[in-house]
Amino acid sequence: MADESDQYELNGISEHLFQRWKHDPVTKIVMRFLMDYERQLAEKQIGFLRTATHTPDTFTLGTFNGQINAVGMITELSFMDMVAFYGTDEEEPDAA
Repeated sequence: MADESDQYELNGISEHLFQRWKHDPVTKIVMRFLMDYERQLAEKQIGFLRTATHTPDTFTLGTFNGQINAVGMITELSFMDMVAFYGTDEEEPDAA
């Protein structure tokens, strides 16, 4: 039985091509960098909270959280996440 994602394409990209991209050596090293960067941001945030002489402002904490969440979203991105966001080829996003 075929996976549900096999029936979708986004700008000519199928689940199969997306998986090939995710397993490409260049993509793997970029993802490794992003995961290490995410971990470093989290450690930096913890260090900031431990050494703060006053209550950290909401903007600083929000910036850390936003960066950590954005990197996490990129590293965990799935083909079906993009299908859910863009819809099917009938609603194809503009090519950048």
